[in-house]
Amino acid sequence: MRAPRWWDEHVLPRLVDRAMSGPQVEELRAATCGRDAVRGLVVEVGFGSGRNLAHYGPDVTGVLAVEPADLAWERALPRIHAISARFGVP
Repeated sequence: MRAPRWWDEHVLPRLVDRAMSGPQVEELRAATCGRDAVRGLVVEVGFGSGRNLAHYGPDVTGVLAVEPADLAWERALPRIHAISARFGVP
């Protein structure tokens, strides 16, 4: 296993976030993560910057997220904080 390189840690998370943020992607995200699509405890592998969070309906009881890039977690923090009260996280 190789150590993360500069590209993996600093560039790739930004590129993925940008590529996955357009209106067409948001429409797909709403359809696949929306109110009627998921329920219960959600496991997200490749959490990225947390863009799915805003689309989860009231039947989602929690989210377990896996994301290897620290920068992606940093970019996800505002979204995590915005939704965390719903899941009882202070």
